[in-house]
Amino acid sequence: MLSKRRRSVELRPQAGRQEQFLSCPADVCVYGGEAGGGKALRLTTPIPTPSGWTTIGRLRVGDLVLSEFGKPIPVLVVHPILYGRPNFRVVFDDGSSIYACADHLWLTTLQSDLDRYPQRKYPPGVVRSTREIHASLFDDDLDRKPQHVILQRCLARDLPLSHRGGFRAKNAPSSLSYSRPVRRILNIYRAERDMAMRCITVDNASGLYLAGESYIPTHNTYGLLLEPLRSVKNPGFGAVIFRRTLKQIRNTGGMWDEATTMYPLLGGVPRVSEFQWRFPSRATIQFAHMQNEDDRFSWDGAQIPLIGFDQLESFGWKSWTYMLSRNRSTCGVRPYMRATCNPHPDHFLRSFMSWWIGEDGFPIEERSGIIRYFVLQDDVVHWGSSREELIARVGEKERPLSFTFIRARLKDNPALMEKDPGYESRLMAMPRIDRLRLLGGNWDVRETAGEFFRREWFPIVEAAPARLQMVRYWDRAATEIKAGESTRKASWTVGMSVGRSDQGEFFVMDVNRFQSTPLKVRQTILNCAISDGPRSCSWLEQDPGQAGKSEVEDVVRYLAGHNVRVNLVRERKGIRAKPASSQAEQGNIKIVRGRWTEDLLNELENFDGSDSCVSDQTDCLSGAVHVLTNRNRAGSWGN
Repeated sequence: MLSKRRRSVELRPQAGRQEQFLSCPADVCVYGGEAGGGKALRLTTPIPTPSGWTTIGRLRVGDLVLSEFGKPIPVLVVHPILYGRPNFRVVFDDGSSIYACADHLWLTTLQSDLDRYPQRKYPPGVVRSTREIHASLFDDDLDRKPQHVILQRCLARDLPLSHRGGFRAKNAPSSLSYSRPVRRILNIYRAERDMAMRCITVDNASGLYLAGESYIPTHNTYGLLLEPLRSVKNPGFGAVIFRRTLKQIRNTGGMWDEATTMYPLLGGVPRVSEFQWRFPSRATIQFAHMQNEDDRFSWDGAQIPLIGFDQLESFGWKSWTYMLSRNRSTCGVRPYMRATCNPHPDHFLRSFMSWWIGEDGFPIEERSGIIRYFVLQDDVVHWGSSREELIARVGEKERPLSFTFIRARLKDNPALMEKDPGYESRLMAMPRIDRLRLLGGNWDVRETAGEFFRREWFPIVEAAPARLQMVRYWDRAATEIKAGESTRKASWTVGMSVGRSDQGEFFVMDVNRFQSTPLKVRQTILNCAISDGPRSCSWLEQDPGQAGKSEVEDVVRYLAGHNVRVNLVRERKGIRAKPASSQAEQGNIKIVRGRWTEDLLNELENFDGSDSCVSDQTDCLSGAVHVLTNRNRAGSWGN
């Protein structure tokens, strides 16, 4: 949380678990266990889209909304409706208003900061919650003027809007008259708690999308970046915050971009080429990556007073323990380490923190924040309840380190931000496994058969509605059954016809599953393309590597004259199946009754996410859902 008092700048954490994390006295503190809470808006909140206006209550996965710069971006997750939260009505200077929950976030600046910047330029934006803005709405002058300004990154006239089929905002945005698009908050009123609210997750690294009749950018959250700022006045202080890859640091809206909204307020000057911030005292904060275990040796001889790991579960035991030896200080700041994490049953953290985690896999609430002590000897961890107890067991030559785990809960709304879409807050709309890990904070749950898909999730219908968006997705094999060979040893070619309605429902229309030679496979794909007609697009799955590319190019040439596209896949089957699993759990995938229905349901129910399981039909369903919800950017799930 950032608050400004005239000429001074004060940085302070949100009250609760984040404050406990940032003030923890332990040498090593790990914070995490659940994803951050949804930042919800009222269901009737108008949302501008490239094709017109809708409401947040009508949005479906795959629908396009607008980023803060007016660029069309897809909706990745539509979270469940929420009730009973503290809510507010935020009133803007053009007369429009938005109903938002107390934890909803806004990209803002103060009027005093805006006045100091030249026309057509912006001061650094700061992310503030509705609750924070409400508590500091007016300045300290006698006339008590509203001081919070919403930063809009583009003018309404510049947005790619087509209002055909939608509705226009009742109030024309007066920001058109400003030389730089801003929206001032005039007042905030408390609203009823039982109001239906909803949060969405969008495919935008910054987390921003436009909402309301005045095109207000709304936001997510940030976290670990606050920790080093307590010591930046110390001339010898240095901090290094690690992410697994360089791309995660450089991503738009990632750690580096977030730092630019905070660190300049304390005089920080960026050195972009080194991903480092230098402060007037000569203290430094650096962002670094450690993609491979051997990268740890590049820190030989380093003395780092503060080491931070963002998403520690993505780092290995060797990297973490080696950096413990680099956690040294000569500047007067006691060396310490901070980390954020998500649950993972096979990571070293699970066994390392077993005292804080119950037999059911959930963190033990009563032990959250309790400090214990450990010593590493030949990669063996020795624990004790006090330094004295541990020294008595292992000897005085060892220096015990203090450690604690602070559970992050949804209701705490932690400001721990991961801009990678894999960590984006999926909450209740996620598959059950991810939901138990990231929303429930369970450290033991694993992917097994029956966890991805269940028979009862798929309604069986006699017919599908007309005017569906149609695709037939192909997962090809080139194995013909030989005499005396079991069909289980041969691969299957599957072509699944799937349609999507305007309401976002999916219908499995037909499954063509067979085993044959490469020539017969191509002939069957061509025959299906002819019978499906021009309204249906044939999608071919391409395996990585030159062989997969050459094979799919041959099939594309064979289908000349037909609507055919290619989808390159790199991820594991389990990752590719998660979006389809999410839709199925909500009852959004319906199966038209056919002779293939039982075989399809049996395979889906036995799918365990591993690359060794039988999954030809599952792969087709995963691919069809993917291309139907990502038509403008179909390709690898990781892109």
